[in-house]
Amino acid sequence: MNLKAPAWLLGLLLLAEGGLVMAASSAENPYAVIGERNVFHLNPPPIPPPPEAPKTELPDIKLSGFLKIGKTTHALFVYTPKDKKEPPIYYDLVDGEKQGILEVVKIREDEEEVEVINSGTPTTLNLKENSLESKAPVAANTASEGRRRPSVFSQRGNPFAFPIPQRRTRMQ
Repeated sequence: MNLKAPAWLLGLLLLAEGGLVMAASSAENPYAVIGERNVFHLNPPPIPPPPEAPKTELPDIKLSGFLKIGKTTHALFVYTPKDKKEPPIYYDLVDGEKQGILEVVKIREDEEEVEVINSGTPTTLNLKENSLESKAPVAANTASEGRRRPSVFSQRGNPFAFPIPQRRTRMQ
């Protein structure tokens, strides 16, 4: 008995059946075979990230300093509204105290910073980055201009001793 002929016939039938399946899928899209075989190692499209929540603008609260009364340390704040016609609002709060939109969580005076909850958002304010800007004019350096102002004070360095006017005696 010759087993090669039935095996050859069976292989031919399987190949024809696969060709029919491919022909049916290629009738819809002739390039579907490429996607099925993944010849180019195509990856599925990435999942888009969730949309970001809109950022809420927090009120502009500045740390203006610390005040120690006895053993209690107070943090001093100023809130300047966006409307220039409204006056600024000043806060004087201790640890755990809440007033209006501001709540103090922890005062760290040695590090010059305060943990606060500003309108429901926890933040940390420090004197270096979140303090009021100085609006005082900068004095001109007169020494660099080459001129020296006459001093009202005595030459000995005592600022409270004024020079005594001297009078020359007449010689005839």
